[in-house]
Amino acid sequence: MLPLVDEVDSLVMSQEEPIREPCPHCGELAALGGRICPHCKGSLLVDVILPEAIRDPRTRYHLARALNQLGPPSPSLLILQKQLASPQPIILKGTTRLQASSAREILEQSGITGRLAPSVTEKTSFKGSPLYAAGIAGLVAVLGIGLWALYSASGGSAPSSSEIQERQGGQEELSTEEIARLVQPSIVSLTCRQSVGSGFFISEDRLLTNAHVLCPDSDTIRVHFSDQRELTGDVVARDEDLDLALVSVPGAAAQPLAIGDAAVLSAGEEVIMIGTPLGMDQTVHEGIVSHAVRNLFGVAYIQVDANVNPGNSGGPLLNRQGNVIGVISLQVEGASGLGFAIPINYAFRDGLNYVATPETDVSRWREVLRTVHEAEQRDIAKVEQAFAQAGVVQAAISGDVFLVFILKRTPFQPSSGEEFPFSVVREGLTACGGMMRISSWASFDAAPEATSDLPEIQWLRKQGLTRDLYWGAAYFDEESCTRALPLEGAEFVLDGGDPDYDRTTLVAR
Repeated sequence: MLPLVDEVDSLVMSQEEPIREPCPHCGELAALGGRICPHCKGSLLVDVILPEAIRDPRTRYHLARALNQLGPPSPSLLILQKQLASPQPIILKGTTRLQASSAREILEQSGITGRLAPSVTEKTSFKGSPLYAAGIAGLVAVLGIGLWALYSASGGSAPSSSEIQERQGGQEELSTEEIARLVQPSIVSLTCRQSVGSGFFISEDRLLTNAHVLCPDSDTIRVHFSDQRELTGDVVARDEDLDLALVSVPGAAAQPLAIGDAAVLSAGEEVIMIGTPLGMDQTVHEGIVSHAVRNLFGVAYIQVDANVNPGNSGGPLLNRQGNVIGVISLQVEGASGLGFAIPINYAFRDGLNYVATPETDVSRWREVLRTVHEAEQRDIAKVEQAFAQAGVVQAAISGDVFLVFILKRTPFQPSSGEEFPFSVVREGLTACGGMMRISSWASFDAAPEATSDLPEIQWLRKQGLTRDLYWGAAYFDEESCTRALPLEGAEFVLDGGDPDYDRTTLVAR
């Protein structure tokens, strides 16, 4: 999310007199429609869960229709019907307590009691933005690669240690089923009180994951194995810049995965991903490398075409030989099927030494790093000249309410109340347009503490690019937008804005 996330919720709450109930974390009153507690910054989002499956198909259909009218994050009608037929179905995930209350009222009309549970979500970063074109972030959300079909490996029994050592890490191409059966025992789900992620073992008692998957200092990392064991983990080392972490799991006795070489990857290669999307552990998905070396924040990422969902961050990216070539790390919000993985080479080069160095061609990796460094220098030069005219970095809509964030580079504090023209365009047709007024401006260097560790902000500060940079928020109703054109996914255009940053995709909030 953008740095204004907490202020946004305050703006939303100030527009109406919201119903408030105690925050489940700190007990202070917080709006039922809020997403983040303004007091303790804890998530207010919940899941709506049913005690058992709805067996009658007619009841499932009518319930699904009614629930689907609630809007996002409610799934499609077909998916809702399938969910209602599953054991203990989760019919809404990551929704506000207000929307959850509406869902429970619908259920109660059919004599069904739904319960609420805190939603297990991951930390997020900025959402999709044209800044991605400059390579300074893509304003990527720190989520995992997901929405993967739940997979149960054929064959039943787990592979023996000797079979894993013999087949994994060889040159033979394996089927997805074979790879899954071989590696799943070494891949785990990592949970904290408010988040879920993935990890994989690189030695008998040490696993690799993302730094952003780690729990807060006051929380314990719980490690869940495919054989139903649950152990606790201790952080051994972490690198925030590369978003990698090493975790010790005493008593794991796991078979380490074989390590490959990401430097030899080419676009078009097939890859396998295994992790815990939306809390569903041991989920397998196939993907394709769409770009072997993508610069983000001065780090070489593997760009992968695959559907995305929270929970897979920290899981392994595997080649067709079953070797780990990357660590799944990022998703671009609003870009369907686009994810990123950190090359595994970072874990055994550049002084980390998290993983024993395999036999690889060092010159190839040096070429990767040189390519990324040159791309980063071009990005720096471009951003230094950006935002002399205001640029839009995010636009969201909820009903008729728009929430827009813009950036502007100026030596003086901009004045609140400044107005900018805008239009909403879909497939060449204008849905609406008008003037939006900026309700507040803030220096980019004064980003809230809760967002100061975001990679976008860290990169901008590290390169000295935040000087004289301000962000502003506009929050307004726009009833003139025609509903004949779907607004979600349309282009929000800042008329007369920075030519490189004058538009972004309109997302639902």
